[in-house]
Amino acid sequence: KNPYLSFKFKGAAKGDKLTISWVDNKGGSDSVETAIK
Repeated sequence: KNPYLSFKFKGAAKGDKLTISWVDNKGGSDSVETAIK
């Protein structure tokens, strides 16, 4: 119902944009974009 996503990665700098897109198991989809702090 309320999924939680956590991950780590290297190679980004402050101000870079990160976009995450997904499709769930019911066919719904969305995306979100944020800047690295």
